[in-house]
Amino acid sequence: MEKVSTVAHRKEIISSRLSIYYSNGSNDISSFAEDVKSGLTASNKYLLPKYFYDIKGSELFEKICLTPEYYVTKTEASIIKKYADEIAK
Repeated sequence: MEKVSTVAHRKEIISSRLSIYYSNGSNDISSFAEDVKSGLTASNKYLLPKYFYDIKGSELFEKICLTPEYYVTKTEASIIKKYADEIAK
């Protein structure tokens, strides 16, 4: 396992397809660890999507969600609005 350190973050290369990036802020690391632990110990396993993208990727995804061609967000919102009471039950 190769480890690369820089001023901004530490990168741990797990394999050719997986790397883990750690920021220097200890709060970020502990929050990430807590989020991962919570998600993987839940009965329905999950990882928060906020960890799937870096800052530029997140900004790009936000812009994509606002385009008329990207209907997923609008469709999900309309389903939730229409069926909120049934979902809550």
